[in-house]
This record gives sequence, C-alpha cells and structure tokens, in this order.
Amino acid sequence: MFTRAGYNGRMPPTTHLEIERKYDVDDTTLLPTLEGLGELEAREPIELRAVYYDTGDGALARRRIVLRRRAGGEDAGWHVKLPAELGRVELGAPDAPEAPDALLDRVRAFVRERPLVEIAHVDTTRRIVRIARDGRPVAEVADDRVVASDIAGGVVRTWREWEVELLEGAPDDARERDALLDAVQERLARAGARPSASPSKLARALGVDSLADARPQPRNPVLRPVSKDGPALHAAPAAIATATERIVEADPDARAGEPDGVHRLRTAVRRLRAALVAARGVLDEDAVSAVEASLRRLGAVLGRVRDLEAGRDRAARVIEARAGQLPDVRDEVRALVLDDGELRGAQAEALVALSSSDYFAFLDGLESLVARPPLGPRAWAPARATLGRIVRAEARRALRRVRRMRREDLGSMHEARKALRRVQHLVAAFSRPPAGVLGGRARTLARAAERAQRLLGDGRDALILAARLEELAGDAPEHREALELLARAERDAAAEHIDRVRREVKRFRSAVEAL
Repeated sequence: MFTRAGYNGRMPPTTHLEIERKYDVDDTTLLPTLEGLGELEAREPIELRAVYYDTGDGALARRRIVLRRRAGGEDAGWHVKLPAELGRVELGAPDAPEAPDALLDRVRAFVRERPLVEIAHVDTTRRIVRIARDGRPVAEVADDRVVASDIAGGVVRTWREWEVELLEGAPDDARERDALLDAVQERLARAGARPSASPSKLARALGVDSLADARPQPRNPVLRPVSKDGPALHAAPAAIATATERIVEADPDARAGEPDGVHRLRTAVRRLRAALVAARGVLDEDAVSAVEASLRRLGAVLGRVRDLEAGRDRAARVIEARAGQLPDVRDEVRALVLDDGELRGAQAEALVALSSSDYFAFLDGLESLVARPPLGPRAWAPARATLGRIVRAEARRALRRVRRMRREDLGSMHEARKALRRVQHLVAAFSRPPAGVLGGRARTLARAAERAQRLLGDGRDALILAARLEELAGDAPEHREALELLARAERDAAAEHIDRVRREVKRFRSAVEAL
C-alpha cells in the first residue's frame, strides 16, 4: 500500500495485488471441507452490490480495466482493477458519490473527457471460508451466488462460482503460492468445481469471454507488422501509434508522481516526436505540424519537471559521495541544496497540463491521425529507403551539432544532445515491430548515439549543478567552503564526461559512414 501522497496533493489509492482462481459450480454443489489446509474460519454471509462503469465506447474494457463502486464487505468503496503480469492490481478508495480523482487519475489517459456510464449491476451473496497458517490469513474461499444485469443489453444473468484468493499472509515464493492454490483446487475439483471460462464477473455480466470483446474494437491495420518493402504510409502511422500507446501507458504514473513516472512519459514524448519527423512528407504536412506543436508544449512542461528531478537526484548523490569531506555541515548543505520548492511548482504545472482539455484532444487527435492517415507526397515511397534517408540526414545533422559544440557552453551542448537523442529515438521507432523496417546498421548507429548523448547529458548536468552550487555559495557564506568543494568536484566530473563524449562521437561517426 502506498503511504505517501503524490505531487498532486491527493492521497493515493490503496494498492493490492489480486491473485485468485475462479471456478464454475452447480447450484446444488456443496462446498467441500478444507480441513488440513490450515486454520479455518467460516464467516457470516454478506451481500455485495456493485455498479460497474465505462465510457460509451468501452475505453476501459478494451484494456481489460475494471472500474466499480461496491457496497458491502470489508473493502466497500471504489475500485480500479488493472491487468498485471501476475494477477491483477486492485486500487481502492473510500466510498463517495463519484469516483475520487485520485483513483480516476490511474485511468484518466484512457477515459479522457468522455462521460462514465453504468454498464452493469452485479449483486452477490457471498459465503467465505478463510484459511490461516500460524495465525496469518493466507487465502479465502468465496462461495458466490450472482445476479448480474447488462445495462445496455437489458439482459439479466445468474450463476454460481467459487473464488480462491490469496491474502496478505500468503507465501512470497511463487512455487509455494502455487502449491497452496493447487491444494485448495484439488479439494474443490473433487467436489465438482470446474475452472471458470470467464475472467471476471463483469465479463460474465456482459455475456462475453473477455472484457476486450465487450465493445466493438476499432480496426487499425497499421498496427500489424509492416513490410520492409512496403510503402512508408504503412510504417509511419504504425510508429506513431506505438509511440502514442507508450504515452498513454506512462501517463498514470507520471500523473500520480510515481518515481520515474515523468521520465518514462517524457521519453515516450520524444519517441513520438522522432516518429513525426519521419512522417513529414509521408503524411500531410499540416496535420503533422499541428501534432508537433502540441507535442512541443507538452514536452516543455515535462522537461522542466524531469530536469529538476534529475538535478535533485544528482545533487543528492554528489553530497553523499563527499559526505566524509562535509562531516559537520552535511545535513545543512543537503537541506540547502535539495530544497524542492521549485520542483513542486513544476510538478503542479505538469498535472494541470495533463488534466487539460488540450491534452485529451491531443491524444484523440493522434488516434485519429493513425486511424485515418492523411496522405503526403511520399506516402507510397518504399519505407526502408525513405526512412533510411531520413536517418542519415538526422545523423549528419547531429554530427554538425557536435562539431559546433563548445566546452562548457550549455546551449551548444544541449543542441548536440538533442540531435543525438533524436537519431536514437528515430531508429528505435522504426527498427522494432510493428514498424521495424530498419536493420542492424541503423541499430548500431542508435547505440552509438545513445552512449554519446548520455555522456553529454551527464556532463551538462554536472556543469548546471556546479553553477548552482557556486551561486548558493555566494548566498550562504557560512557554507561557502563546502559548496565550492562540491562545485569543483562537479566541474571535474563534467570535464571527464565531455572527454569521453569525444571518443564516443568517433564511434558514432563511423556508424554514420557505415550506413
């Protein structure tokens, strides 16, 4: 469970990893004895009433996400269930007339400004047997009799099912968890239980095998793997669609202020910008330019947050590394250098941007651009040849920026790094499915660009921190000696990074020549 508030100031929802198995069972079947599996506690029957919500076009169901409000039981309130590699992640919030913003933030990028409507009512009479070991609850077996209404379809469905869910005392080891579930399953199977064909109560209420089937799926042929010999028209929208999906997936963690959340979202934005560079001429110029303008604004807001986060993290590492040289003033210096007032302001600005109508319209526009790509003059040109020319042009542009770069000139270093990073993201966008039309030489180029831009970024960050430490030294004379010591260390680190950049650029130049 999260115990801190995100930078949006909202108390984050509780978090629970739900690992369960479901079984179909006849109405007359008796729940078998579970003796020998642990300490048993039969609980009084409870009545659960749940209302499930989605957008009219099934934005949540398409992603196998469940949003419900439930009354009854120990966890009454609002819940969002998200697919996970193991089981499902269930987020919870106290009951309220409307879904709390802290919970909706986890699905905001999917829902956007579309209204949420009731899609199903599910009433359950539940009998529970809880299993404990050494006094710790490890699992519970629920005997559920369900009456469900599909609101849109006007159909009422009834069934009975057994659920086995692991509890907080369950083993951490995966094999031990499976052994526990298998032991319970053996008892239930002998009584007549069958593994459920339905993944969730909501899917069954809607009469579908999977939530993804609950609403008509938008057909988008560009998401199929494209041919290297096919037209650029197929590759560009596929890369844009993939980058857009990365943005939507990174949005919840960035919005909630999770560690690395803004970094992942900013990286997805850069990948999309690279894909749009390649789309110029393949798609209509005006349509691409409109998206790029929105993307620049979003990138600027996220960039400010990420730069401040990275600077703060670097400063913390530098202070810790030199702790032995700051024995008496480390805590005071740390408090002075790591003041995060500016960062909190930037985070608040980012949240406003991510919650704006412009942002949601931008996401809608991207999906429309992919679904109905407006053709440009190079739409039918061969994808690999067209994109190869663009990569070579961007790589030569990066080399020119690197040659113009001046030591300790933050502006020229920034321009060089941006150009290298664009090459890196451009190749990444078009060397992996579904738009994987570029080959091994391009990937070698991208790796060289990544190494050079990372070193350049480290050097530039060190110079920025050194300048800030020197400024603080002038404002805090009582800590001048300590701050100047740290500043000198950062300038030395910057020089070392930039020297290494020169060597990496030679590798990058060789990779450009090999294209």
